[in-house]
Amino acid sequence: MNQEAFKAGKEAYVKKEYSTAIAQLKLAREEGDANGALDHMLGNAYMRMKMYPEAIASYQDALADESYHKRGAVYANYGRALAGTGHTQEAITALEAAASDPGYRARYKAQMLLGKIFEKQGNIREAGAQFRNAAIDENNPDPAVALLALGHCFMGLGRPIDAIEAYRTALDFSTEAASQAEIYAELGQSFVAANRMQEALDAFQKATADGTHTLTPAQAEAEEQARAAVAALVGNRSSETDALLAAAGYDPLDPLGKSGEFMPSPEDTGFFEVKEEDIVEQDEGEANARKGQKKREKQQKKEEKKQAKKQKKHHPVRVVLVTLLVLCFCALGVTAAGYFTGFGIPSQETVVTDAFTARTNDQDLDGYIAAGVSDTQRRLIESVIPRDASVTIDGVDRSMNESMVSCVAKLDDGGTQTYKFQLVRDGLGWKISNVETTYASRSK
Repeated sequence: MNQEAFKAGKEAYVKKEYSTAIAQLKLAREEGDANGALDHMLGNAYMRMKMYPEAIASYQDALADESYHKRGAVYANYGRALAGTGHTQEAITALEAAASDPGYRARYKAQMLLGKIFEKQGNIREAGAQFRNAAIDENNPDPAVALLALGHCFMGLGRPIDAIEAYRTALDFSTEAASQAEIYAELGQSFVAANRMQEALDAFQKATADGTHTLTPAQAEAEEQARAAVAALVGNRSSETDALLAAAGYDPLDPLGKSGEFMPSPEDTGFFEVKEEDIVEQDEGEANARKGQKKREKQQKKEEKKQAKKQKKHHPVRVVLVTLLVLCFCALGVTAAGYFTGFGIPSQETVVTDAFTARTNDQDLDGYIAAGVSDTQRRLIESVIPRDASVTIDGVDRSMNESMVSCVAKLDDGGTQTYKFQLVRDGLGWKISNVETTYASRSK
């Protein structure tokens, strides 16, 4: 190798004088000489000049040098050059080799490009896996970019709840106002898809707060949809309340239905003409009547006891039946009271924990999901509930027809996830109508 030419080529490359670098590095390269470092730099210079075929040839020469240890970096750039010339499958093979090289400290670069290729091919699930790997790579200086791409994939898979968490995490890693505005816009769109309209409006407002970010047509349409939904909800609540009160005959100007006469009119002098002796006489009469009534009731109870003793002596089977009936009626009374205060069989807690168990056992969740839930929402609920999770109920907010169960799931990777299950009454029991999550912690 011509050391002087190699040094000149390296200096030109550092100065970003790529055409000069290419000329000097070609001069330095001797026929039959395997030099991975030289060919690697030469390939990079060709890439800077967008001379992809020449870059591919140089990277192949670099990989031919078995002693060159920066193979992961070479494979990553080799895959990029192949992708630039339309050799997609060869590019995937090269990038996967780069991503699997433990000595390559920038594996996230190969993973990001792999994710983009898979996304372009329509393989959204594999693209999401690559973006996730890039996001959790500790050497990635800007995981927000990978998390934003991961959120796009979740939206493409019809999993807006997961997209929301990806975007929220991206906000934690993003510092630039422009990138935060973009993330908030995407977050607003995912909230609309999850039917969380007020949160969507808040996100869109943050995205456009400083006036520098413009929503895409799809995002603008989602914002309008959220605005209309929130307005309709507020309007419906008001109108439904008014309708119920009107149906009950409620008049806000006369809530007791007394035409405003809550006290006897001062003109009604008869009210003030009752004599004290008349009041005393009336009280004494009422007292005597109460004494007579108590005496008659006491006598009646004695007679009932006598009859009961006779029946117990001659009809023991009937006594047992009556006792059972009394117990049944008592149980029904307890059940009715529990029903109106939100208790059910099975309980809300049991439905939620059993749903996690069913998910772990790959069982159908139809028995736990409310009948009125759409197919899209049903799939969303099934995708949100993880497998192999240990669940702890954190709290239950009960009412007669709707309830909210908060729980914490310990995931199989050591992290935790908080869930809020919305349930609706189903006969005496409960069924799941919706699930919401908050950010999941991860063990490190």
